[in-house]
Amino acid sequence: MLNLGKLFIVRSSNKNLMKNILIITFFLSLSLAQSDKPFSISVLSDISFSSTDSSFNSSGLELVAMSHLRPNVMAMAYLHTPLDGSQSTVEEVYLNFMISQFKLGYFRPDIGIQNKIHKHTLNFISQPNAIAYLFGSHSWASLGFTFKRNFPTPWESKLGVSLLKNGIGEGDNSKGHSHAISTTSIDSIDGFSSLITIKNQFKILNNKTLSLGLNHVAGREKEISGFDIKFTDRTDQFISWFIQSEFFLGKISNLHHGIAYHPDEILTIGYIMIGRQFNQKYHLGLIVDNWSYKLRRSQGTSISIYGDYAPSGDDLVFRLKLMKDEQIAFNGFNGIIEMSWALGSHRPKRY
Repeated sequence: MLNLGKLFIVRSSNKNLMKNILIITFFLSLSLAQSDKPFSISVLSDISFSSTDSSFNSSGLELVAMSHLRPNVMAMAYLHTPLDGSQSTVEEVYLNFMISQFKLGYFRPDIGIQNKIHKHTLNFISQPNAIAYLFGSHSWASLGFTFKRNFPTPWESKLGVSLLKNGIGEGDNSKGHSHAISTTSIDSIDGFSSLITIKNQFKILNNKTLSLGLNHVAGREKEISGFDIKFTDRTDQFISWFIQSEFFLGKISNLHHGIAYHPDEILTIGYIMIGRQFNQKYHLGLIVDNWSYKLRRSQGTSISIYGDYAPSGDDLVFRLKLMKDEQIAFNGFNGIIEMSWALGSHRPKRY
């Protein structure tokens, strides 16, 4: 008779071993870094106050390390340490072969717009609820590889193909700032996830760009398709405005972020965001998002107004977000004030 306890321990041990090998490989590679492109490390953190629980909170300490192994090979690592004494976890650790446009390791796939963006660089503090329902509160990441190829078009157009160990929604990262992969849910499903993307960018006059992406994920009992679009009008480095949107629809199967669903459940999500960077200091924006479950016959909408203020430079940012949020028990308003800071070259403020 099969000893399930021993099987779980072996599988869990193999998963931890794989992550440890990736981390060790990254740091050993630092010895090969070129002297003209040295290793750099950044530390980021934040503190916030929410009107929902009238309490101070923090997403923890973020460590970002990067180095060139070769002139066109970049090594990257994102490590997270909670402030409550929980175990440190890996957000991403990978090699990026820039000329061949090939990425290998544990990373956030380039699907849509928001999934690959780390929390400490969000002007709006937290992801739209619709994105969190699909990709998780802390994005979708997986072991695997991806490569991209340019299409011979007058505009910038790229095809991306990825083969990934786990699918969207595997593991439960919805409680706390946890990035651990759930071994039980991953190992109970056979096969890989495949992701195909087509990214297009059109230059309109001198300072306007239109980006359009098509995305499709299949495998591991899930199939999800969607598109993303973004228009940016940039006056200079510090003055711009944009409008962006993402829409996804797909089968989320039996288990999604640790929650059981009907095998044929369909989740539809979308949002629209408008933002204005007035100058080097001030940013203001609006987010409206919607999500619906077909078989559950449930849906929701959230509306957020957000802003940030960088008093001097991009290493210290104060942020504000006001939400009419249906995730709140009383279905009311929530306000969050956050201060984000950084030491090193990786900054919380992006333009």
